[in-house]
Amino acid sequence: MQSNKRRMYLMMAVSMIMTLVASQAMALTAPVAGSFGYEAYTFLITDVLKGPFGAIAGILAIITGVVVMIQQKMVPAVLAILGGILVINADKITTSIGMII
Repeated sequence: MQSNKRRMYLMMAVSMIMTLVASQAMALTAPVAGSFGYEAYTFLITDVLKGPFGAIAGILAIITGVVVMIQQKMVPAVLAILGGILVINADKITTSIGMII
């Protein structure tokens, strides 16, 4: 029992130190024309996820989640709904991902 308390205190101390030591987070910006990864970003995010495929896939995932929730399978339903929301908001999520530098 004493060992479990020591481990918990050690984990708490390490997490507090890592929080205090962390540097500032900066948002990821979309690549500009001619830079590395521009074509991949443009195709995946702009053309696919922000286009009609992304909208249809997101809506179908949410509908699937609702149908599965009616069958009372909660874990797959929540995962499907969250996946649909992520697909619909992929462009906003991509540009708001923070990177620790």
